[in-house]
Amino acid sequence: MDIATLFTIIGAVASVLAVIIAILIATRIPDKDVLSHRQHIRKMVKELYFQMKHNGRNHMVRIIDIDRFDKYYPEVFNKHCVQSYLKGELDGTDIKGINIVNGLIGVKPSSKNPSRFVLSHDSDAIKTVRIGLIPYSWIIDIDIDGDECESSAIFYCKFKKHYPIALRHYYLSPEPGGKMQKQFGFVRRQSPYQSNKYYIQNETSDTVSNGSVYSNEISVDGDNPVYP
Repeated sequence: MDIATLFTIIGAVASVLAVIIAILIATRIPDKDVLSHRQHIRKMVKELYFQMKHNGRNHMVRIIDIDRFDKYYPEVFNKHCVQSYLKGELDGTDIKGINIVNGLIGVKPSSKNPSRFVLSHDSDAIKTVRIGLIPYSWIIDIDIDGDECESSAIFYCKFKKHYPIALRHYYLSPEPGGKMQKQFGFVRRQSPYQSNKYYIQNETSDTVSNGSVYSNEISVDGDNPVYP
């Protein structure tokens, strides 16, 4: 390889790197905008939570996948094996995002490690609340008033936590309001929750932080709350 060819290759590589760097710089959200967005979301959630706590508003919210909104919303498991939205109960703000109660499960102490818990469907299973964290940066916006399909507040989010495509059973209702029919095929799963925490439900105690009726955070193995 002569020197001219070498310089040509180096120049081409440098040009490609320059384009990549320019794209990264252009798509990076300025720190000021990140903080402004965080403050905007926190303000709206605190206003919404105040209405729930003092004005008797339902804690239920709808979480819409913004990437599926145009094509699928408000469909859920009708003609397509996708879920355009989820529901959960608002549990307030966190330093890193919004807490949503997204499940009540049964657990029991693990036989291998009593300090950890595993899923259980036994009648004496310990009732445990699952709370998912949606980072502020994953929330595009919030519509406190809901829409024509839903009176609950709506969180428009990026379902950024993706899981490998899985072969599994699922159910579809070809006609709106029709009978759900069992199907089997590949499903792409994703979630708006970056992580989940688990708390033993305490139905006899007074409410604790954020008005919750649970305490005692625990570690749960085997829970896989992912959504198609």
